[in-house]
Amino acid sequence: MRKGNIVRVNNKICFTTKNGGERRFPLTNIYSDDRGFIDGIRHTDALEQETWRKRLSADIKSGKATWHDCAGEPHMAPQCSSVAMARDTDYVVVRARCAPLLGYYKQSGMALVVNALPLDEGKRRPFYVSRALLEVVDESK
Repeated sequence: MRKGNIVRVNNKICFTTKNGGERRFPLTNIYSDDRGFIDGIRHTDALEQETWRKRLSADIKSGKATWHDCAGEPHMAPQCSSVAMARDTDYVVVRARCAPLLGYYKQSGMALVVNALPLDEGKRRPFYVSRALLEVVDESK
């Protein structure tokens, strides 16, 4: 796998025998397995984090939430968000081998991919997914 390659979700590794794969149990959950999705992960941007903080602040003022959890620790804005990666959709590899800092932990064995469809460039966000779950469809470079 290299930068610029076209990849897809490897059905044999990611899905159960009921849904065309070789797994005995679902990779994440049966809902995602039946619908043909696996989870990728991406960093949240500053706008999303600020929106989350404003909503929490409004909930605290209205009495729906508290500023802390049960251990007395303050609630923090999420650093990452999950992305649904569809079964028969093409993705372009932006970076083939990386170990990003997702949340507060470094995760190795990941690839940075983006949807290959010619959608609006502003809506196409790159996200990370495990390289072991992908298969190369077209080696364009």
